[in-house]
Amino acid sequence: MARLFGLRVAVVALVAMTTPVLANATTDTYDKLAYLTFSAPVQVPGVTLHAGTYGPNELDNTFGPEVKFIKAPGPGNQNLPPSAGMQFFGHVRIDGASGQMTVTLRDRADAALWSTTLDPKPV
Repeated sequence: MARLFGLRVAVVALVAMTTPVLANATTDTYDKLAYLTFSAPVQVPGVTLHAGTYGPNELDNTFGPEVKFIKAPGPGNQNLPPSAGMQFFGHVRIDGASGQMTVTLRDRADAALWSTTLDPKPV
């Protein structure tokens, strides 16, 4: 019985040694360009994703908006990078004495493009 057991162990060991070992080797390549399009807000920690440049689009009149100023890329120039100079931000300053609020639209060079001053309303 011991001899039969020893023979079985020897056969299993022989099969195990002669069977090719299948190895899975993978590698990552970072030399391929990929484009991503997001249709909803995305959070990527530690990274700034700049807004694209689109529009102007037709206004949604739900709340009665008024167009006061437009600066937008022309047709065929959509989704430009920030380096194209079509990125804007708003700046708000409230005068402590008068309570007036001045809202200014600025470009990425911090140049004022448009501004309006709103007077406070008594409560």
